[in-house]
Amino acid sequence: MPIYSIILFLKRPFMYQHKHEKSRRIRAMISVRFRNCAGTGMCLLKKQSGAKTSIAIALLVLALYFGVGVFDHSIWSPTEPAVSGVVWSMFGQDSLAAPRINGYPYLEKPPLYYWLAWIACKAGGGLSAGGMRLPAAVSGVLCLLLVYWTSRNHYGNGVACVTLLLGATTYQLYQMSHLASADILVVFFVFLCFTLFAGTLTHRAKDPDKGTFRYDLLLALALSISFYAKNFFTYLLVLPPIVLFLLVKRQFFRLITITAMVTALTAMILLPWILALHHEGGWEYLRVVFVDNTLGRFLTISDVDRPPLGPLNDAYIVEKEASPFFYLPRLLGLPAPWSLLFFGSLLAVFRKKGPGDFRLFLKAALISIVVVLSLSSSKSSNYLHPILFVMLLIMSDSLCDLFRDPGAAPSWQRALYLANIFLVGLALAALPFAMWFMLGSIVYFIVLLPFPFLLAAFILHGKRRWFEWRFLCGFGAIFAIAFMITLKLLLPYLEERKSYSFFFQEIREEAAGRELYTLFLDDRRLPLITYYLDRRIPVITNMERIFKMLESKDRIGCILPPDVYHTWKDRFDEIPHIFHTASKGKPSFAFVGNR
Repeated sequence: MPIYSIILFLKRPFMYQHKHEKSRRIRAMISVRFRNCAGTGMCLLKKQSGAKTSIAIALLVLALYFGVGVFDHSIWSPTEPAVSGVVWSMFGQDSLAAPRINGYPYLEKPPLYYWLAWIACKAGGGLSAGGMRLPAAVSGVLCLLLVYWTSRNHYGNGVACVTLLLGATTYQLYQMSHLASADILVVFFVFLCFTLFAGTLTHRAKDPDKGTFRYDLLLALALSISFYAKNFFTYLLVLPPIVLFLLVKRQFFRLITITAMVTALTAMILLPWILALHHEGGWEYLRVVFVDNTLGRFLTISDVDRPPLGPLNDAYIVEKEASPFFYLPRLLGLPAPWSLLFFGSLLAVFRKKGPGDFRLFLKAALISIVVVLSLSSSKSSNYLHPILFVMLLIMSDSLCDLFRDPGAAPSWQRALYLANIFLVGLALAALPFAMWFMLGSIVYFIVLLPFPFLLAAFILHGKRRWFEWRFLCGFGAIFAIAFMITLKLLLPYLEERKSYSFFFQEIREEAAGRELYTLFLDDRRLPLITYYLDRRIPVITNMERIFKMLESKDRIGCILPPDVYHTWKDRFDEIPHIFHTASKGKPSFAFVGNR
């Protein structure tokens, strides 16, 4: 890109300050046109996208979410091993009500995601990593559809298409949509509940006399079903902003109605599973679900007050982070690579004055979610992901105003908007060189080289339209295509470093005729053994017992951590044995068998 074009690119937001003095006078004359939209947070754009644009973007998003990262690699950590172990147990005719790993109860999360993965694998003809990952990809696309729907209702189709592309290329949402995990279901249910509540704000703005009971009933139903995703976690994120908003608006009867419906529907929907759990494991299973994995995760409970825990129950100790500011530095990084755009939108939305129910709800949701998560004793970056709905809609709100009248936006907002585009373009320009350097093949450089030139040509050709939704839409589409192709090229490289399958393929024949045992008793490595070897493995934690069995005449094999083998190598050397670790992939397992 020529030097003068870069200078013009960065200088352009400040040129609007003088160029649009006349437009300000015109806006003052026609401001009545937009006054009716102020109460809803909606704005109007004269030029909206047509059906062809919407269809093209939808097809691109589907290709991005289903074409890469679902069916093209094996089980990866950290969350997929547990899912593989539970679904394998369900395939082996274990109970569908109580999730298990190698026969041990695994009640950290309710079984909704395991059921969906089990159904997907059944429909696909057998257990597979892609089948277990498919519900996550579907949930991710549904999340984007909900964001698009809400944005379209409030800001029009043009802004909604832009928001859809921004959401689809947000790395954290994309990554979560391609991991077999119940976390994406939490994100989906939060998006769904907020969409339903936002729908009531739209309808009340258009027709104040129109009731909201239907939406409130669907909201209560969705929230009740969400328990099967991750206990009461969704309730903690959805209810506080809704309660806060209704209290501020003095809609007390509606608040009581929603509370009553949520309580009644939750009891009705959970009762069958409660009875099934009690039948499987009695009161202990119910305690693990409703006490350990609710209060135990939210509060810090001392060792003396804890009940006796099972081998896979870490609810009282896992992810305990002391700092109350754990989430604040992660907030701006969450919508990457669009963090600068979100930061500018956030400042613009909080600076904006005047009525706006939808905008008020977005502010309440953003603040309350961060506060509630900060109060919990268990902290994880994944817990923050449902706030992406609020972030994307805040960007929609700000972008709608920016696209409608760039001259009215503050110069710093326009500068942040262009700086974000410039940085993403710079990253895209460096991408061919980075891939060439990392993967060591010029083929990757040649494949990705056209994208920087395409992007530069697009920016220069549309330099008079940098503040139009069509420009950002085209920019986002080019970035999405480059992102998709890069991931497609990168996946074989990642598979060789992240996969566990190579180890189990290499020991399969040697392990076939042996009695197998393992030292692993966790939810990340034990389930991989049952999944890949298709058999339950007895767990032994006493090393002397392992040595005695290896010294016997029976054909014995043991799967253990490599560092344990090296720690006890002198003792193993006293026994004629074979030792094997993975030639590639993650070096998490070692196999020892007697001769």
